[in-house]
Amino acid sequence: MPPRSLTRPNSRRGGKKSRNIVFLVYRDSSIFTLAGFIEAMIVLENDEIYYGTAPYKVSIVSVDGSLVESYLGLSVASISIDEFATEKIDTLVICSGYGYRDAMRDRRLLDWIAMAAKRSKRTIVVATGAYLAAEAGILDGKQVVTHWFVQDAFQLRYPQIQVQKNVLFFKDGALWSSAGMTSTLDVILDVIEADLGREASAKVAQRLLVFIRRSGKDPQRSPMLEIQLVDRQIEQLHSWIASNLGKDLTVSELADQVGMSVRNFSRVYKMKTRMTPHKAIEMFKIEMARRGLRETEERVSKIAWQCGFGDESNFRRAFRRWEKIGPQEYREMARAGKDAD
Repeated sequence: MPPRSLTRPNSRRGGKKSRNIVFLVYRDSSIFTLAGFIEAMIVLENDEIYYGTAPYKVSIVSVDGSLVESYLGLSVASISIDEFATEKIDTLVICSGYGYRDAMRDRRLLDWIAMAAKRSKRTIVVATGAYLAAEAGILDGKQVVTHWFVQDAFQLRYPQIQVQKNVLFFKDGALWSSAGMTSTLDVILDVIEADLGREASAKVAQRLLVFIRRSGKDPQRSPMLEIQLVDRQIEQLHSWIASNLGKDLTVSELADQVGMSVRNFSRVYKMKTRMTPHKAIEMFKIEMARRGLRETEERVSKIAWQCGFGDESNFRRAFRRWEKIGPQEYREMARAGKDAD
């Protein structure tokens, strides 16, 4: 029989037991979510604060409790869902994967999901794992997120469920859902912050080389990424812009970076990105400002300066053009949304 847990099962810290986190996998499920969480758990166990302890007890379950072949053939050891018929679960994670179509027809699996979700303090539904959760009846009347590629089909199939479109993840009480893929890491960090505090989450983010933490409200389809994908030269230019946002960037400076005249650069850039260079600079600055407003306590005037706007009134006008609300109102709404989560 495979091991019950990937971490020390009876470890304690400050007299508290490890939190049970249970991953439900099935044939052709993705290991992206599973691998991300396990790497984060390993970081925590090897941190000086938790060294020799296990803040989480990780278990992987499947219908039959055997080696489960994931997509592309990598097999994952699991234990049977029958062994978790009554056991307490702190966090239940329903993984995504290409095998969801077969899994969502497995009545035994769906019945277990329905029962397990009732006794779980937190349930996380990842991307196409939402289909399993919906068939199990645990999403009725809830607001959920799934991957943009399937969100319209999902909404048509389940009109009783409200799909939050083009956001990375969403929390509806004890039900968390995510778009999957790299947004899994954002959810992992939020789980750790909720359970162990911001310092633990920040340390894991640093060890996993996270460049910047994203909020659940960040878009799945980033407009900055879409214009970066145009060609290699544009991608390199955008990296340079992102590293120099504190400056008062000009179109002339951008043209110099790619070795073109201002006129030719402006023409080529707009042709390739469907956006003027000036608008692109502003878009990068506004994105940096959004993060500053959401994630820091800095004054609006300082954020304006850090983002290269110089004058606060210019920043406020630009921000309102993009968001239709002022920066302070945006900050208050972002905080209210996080508190509601």
